[in-house]
Amino acid sequence: SDPFVYEWDIAVPPPEEYLHITGRVLAGGEEPMPLIGGKVFAVSVETGNESSTVVTGEDGSFDILVQPLEEVDMETYRIHLRPSSENELVPKLVLDEIQLEDSVDIGDVVVEGLQDYIDVSVYVVDSTGTFGPSELAETAVRFTGQIGGGVLQVDRLVDSEGKVEVALPRANYVLSVSPPSRTIQGEDQPYGIHQQLLKFHYAKEDSKFVEVALAPKPEIHGFVFDSAGTVIPAARVEATYTGKGLYPDAPLPSRVFEAQTDETGRYRLGLDAGQYTIVVVPPEESGQPRRVDRDVYIPSSQQRTFELAEPSVVSG
Repeated sequence: SDPFVYEWDIAVPPPEEYLHITGRVLAGGEEPMPLIGGKVFAVSVETGNESSTVVTGEDGSFDILVQPLEEVDMETYRIHLRPSSENELVPKLVLDEIQLEDSVDIGDVVVEGLQDYIDVSVYVVDSTGTFGPSELAETAVRFTGQIGGGVLQVDRLVDSEGKVEVALPRANYVLSVSPPSRTIQGEDQPYGIHQQLLKFHYAKEDSKFVEVALAPKPEIHGFVFDSAGTVIPAARVEATYTGKGLYPDAPLPSRVFEAQTDETGRYRLGLDAGQYTIVVVPPEESGQPRRVDRDVYIPSSQQRTFELAEPSVVSG
């Protein structure tokens, strides 16, 4: 028989043996309303087993299925709420934590802060005050806020004029504007990620207009030396953006930036402001070890020179 082919017998319980967790999710306010289109599922604290995933219906109700308990009389489950393709304006949060012994109805769960909205318009421009499609097309705009004890994250791409329009629950948000890493022409993006705090929680207006002027990326530059102080040409400097920018509670996707030292050992690298892991990889023929610097915060342009450690000798 093929040594790389394995077979398992998996016993699937019949439908009538599954346990049910039912309930209803409401958007809080003076008159709570059904929260439609929220994704609901449960995860066992002890085993990590997940229930089925359902989307709340027109009345906000849900009915999720949990595997029958095995060798225990009770298991702890956390019930999670997430946005779905049907409703992105749903915060990520834990609705409830229950001790599950048998099928149970948890009743109505109210999520506050989802009934009063404000219309927000964002206009993205470059340092000259205009929107350049060749550089800024497909710029991503993200709103990250605290709603009902959870996190609401709303993502949009700018339109052909550099604008985004969205209705958001009234709260405070971190606005993150991320231009693409490369321009339409395939060149390195000259503009960096922009983040700012938007305070809409107590805003009295029905709408807000926000203009974001992107600034050029900060830049790190310097030399790469070996342990003897000699410059190293053709060394690769790789900076991985950890996703933590000016507001660590509003993480962004990771990005990787690379540069190579010239014949004088000098490098120059444009980065987004934020936290990085920087790896310096010398050419293999140099015999030098690589260097890794973690949790490096780059708020602005700066000189950063790297000296590699002395090679270690391993014998045996």
